[in-house]
Amino acid sequence: MAKMHKVYVLLSGGVDSTTTLAIARDEFPSAIFEAVTVDYGQRHKKEAEFAGAQAAFYGAEHYTLDMQGILTGMLVDKGTENEAIPDVGYADLAPGISPTYVSFRNGFMLSLIAARAQAWVMEMEQRREAARKNPTYDGELEDGFEATIYCGVHADDGVNWAYPDCTPEFIGPMSAVI
Repeated sequence: MAKMHKVYVLLSGGVDSTTTLAIARDEFPSAIFEAVTVDYGQRHKKEAEFAGAQAAFYGAEHYTLDMQGILTGMLVDKGTENEAIPDVGYADLAPGISPTYVSFRNGFMLSLIAARAQAWVMEMEQRREAARKNPTYDGELEDGFEATIYCGVHADDGVNWAYPDCTPEFIGPMSAVI
């Protein structure tokens, strides 16, 4: 028997996260997959509309978490829907946080998906303990459980600290915390 493995992928429906889902599926072809879309009230809804189809294509269960009203910023519906989004590259902006940055968005989403992954591992451990009490238990769950989390961020988003939560200085420590 092998470890039971579940892969969690943050899936916005955009190019970065869809590519990440494809890479994860390639790296863990026999794992259970869960794609998680976080609806934080983002103005750009088109990507999220495609997330379910992408998850199905790659054989992942798809869940949308409704977290509207928690995050704020120019890219969030609440009160900003009439503001124009700047049409410039991050390298063209002065160093510092982009006006379209949504504070701690990636940290928030990574925290949510880490909680889901940890809850799954704990649930599986409880199932194993319960199964061990059954005299006909065949040892199926003895090799353990493993969860892997994938989040696709684009390196260009971290240029000049436009999106601080897309920098290696953020992703590395966040990975260590998780």
